Formats: sequence, structure tokens, C-alpha cells
Amino acid sequence: MIPSSSLVLLLLLLLPAAGGEVPFIAQKPNSCGPAALAMVANYYGNPVTQDEIAAAITTARGTVTAELAAHAGKLGFWVRAYRGSLADLRQKTAAGVPLIVLGKFGGNDHYFVVLRLDDWRKTVTVHSDTRANLEMSQEAFGRYWGRANEWMLVVCPPDRVTWKLTAEEHNDLGVFLEKAGQLAQAAGHYLRATELAPAKSYYHLNLGNALLKQKLYAEAAAAYGKAVQTAPDNADALNNLANAYLELGANLDEAERLCRRAIELRPAHRAYYLDTLGAVLLKQGKTSEAMAAFAQALAAATDRQESLRDAIRQRLKALQ
Repeated sequence: MIPSSSLVLLLLLLLPAAGGEVPFIAQKPNSCGPAALAMVANYYGNPVTQDEIAAAITTARGTVTAELAAHAGKLGFWVRAYRGSLADLRQKTAAGVPLIVLGKFGGNDHYFVVLRLDDWRKTVTVHSDTRANLEMSQEAFGRYWGRANEWMLVVCPPDRVTWKLTAEEHNDLGVFLEKAGQLAQAAGHYLRATELAPAKSYYHLNLGNALLKQKLYAEAAAAYGKAVQTAPDNADALNNLANAYLELGANLDEAERLCRRAIELRPAHRAYYLDTLGAVLLKQGKTSEAMAAFAQALAAATDRQESLRDAIRQRLKALQ
């Protein structure tokens, strides 16, 4: 996370899409971050103002990058913040997608709005503070951007993602779509992430979760199995594989072993794992052991796990 100093200038790199140019919004004092995000949002049809954004995220020090990214997500956009490269800039601007990029001028972090990246003329055309269509050299841009560690922020609706994605981008977009309830689309992105980076256990885990929510239990078990294969000590994968077996009514002895192993590996999450263990034991006909596991799960649940507590209480009540 890169905090701003008293004055911040956000760099928004964009090749204008067929639907129109990025609107220019002159920044107010200490509000270039909100102004830049407002430009992106307005470009996509969200009429939010820089004042509304500033009221939510601006402090006496200006705009913090993490808060800017989080607020963009609250506006309903897919958001991804990371250290980028010129290749990233060319790829995304070629797809007509705005990129919010941070630069540093002297001792100040600066955000300014880039409309075009012209490789032939070696220039970048920007909206900056109160100046629209200001042209600067790519060399100067790269220098200012490098001083801020090439921080960039992708902000766009998911249907505007048309470039070739990396495994991490597929996974991130899958998370966004899963939260939006678009489970089949999310599973598709998770699957592609596993194909591009099969050694990443959590990509397989995410795929399994999206499949399980669709009640595709056999497919979910296969995905969780690959997650365990790539990372045998992934406690969440062990627990979720046990849960998939539970839903299938198969491999229950193995499911019990998986739960107990998960509890050993990650005791801080034992409330969830004990709950799964209780359900497995109940399915095996071990009612007294199941009740004991549920009781332990209830005792281990924290105040932040109230929904889990309620579910466990219901299970115990049904067994009494």
C-alpha cells in the first residue's frame, strides 16, 4: 500500500473505447484520487462524483491506494491492484480499459489521467489536475511511475475484460463473479487458472468451492483432490474435500481422517473443521461422537462466527 502525501495525482491510462472518451473532471484540492476514480466510473456509466468519493475515502493526508481500490469495488467494478509493467499498460489500453496508476513527483505522490499511450511518438496524453489532454514523454512518465513502484489499478466491469488473462487475473475475476452469484462463470475462470498454473493449490480450492455451490459434488471433490495433491497441508482443502465426500455419501472414513488432519494443521479454524467432522460422524451413524464434535465446534467458534454458531446450535438441537 502506498499512501499519498499532501498532494496526490492519479495516473489513469486509457485508450478510449468505441463508446466515447474518458470524461475530464478537474480535481479539487487534495482530491485527485477521487477525481480519477470518478472519471473511470463516469466512463462506464456510473455518475458518481469526486465529492462523493472524497467524502468516503479522503483523509488529511490525501488518498490511500488501498482505500481507493476498495471504494472502486464498492461501486460494483472488478478491481485489481498490483505492480504493473509497460506491457500491462499496452495490453489493457489496447482493450479500452482504464488503468489507475500512481506516480511520484519530488516528494509527492501524484495521480494523473493518461488517455493514450503512443509508442510511435513516445508520448502519453494525460488529464492532469485541472489540465485536460496534457502530453508528456513516455520517458518522463516511466520515471515518475517507477518512483511509485509501478503501482496500478484495474477498474472495470467484468464484461469489459477482453484481453488475455494471466492465471492470477482469472482467479481474481473468478472471486469477483462468485461473490456476485455468477457461479458457472466463476468456475470457468477458476478452471482456466488451474490450467495455466496447476501447482497453485488455492486455484483448485476455489474451483471446488464454486462447483460445490452448484451442487456438482463429484466435480467439486475432484477439484479439492487436486488442491490436496498440490498442497497436502492445505487444511481448508482437506476440510472441503471431506465435505464433498459427505455430500456424495462416499469415502466417509477418509472424510473423517481429512477433518481430523485439518484440525491438527490449522487449529485456529477448528470450529469449521469440527463442524464438518460432526456431520461426517453423524452420517456414519456415530451419533454420540457427532454430538461431541459439534459441542467442541460450538465452544471453539468466536464472536465473529455467529452464523456458524447458530448452525451448530440447530444441529445439536435436532440431535437432542
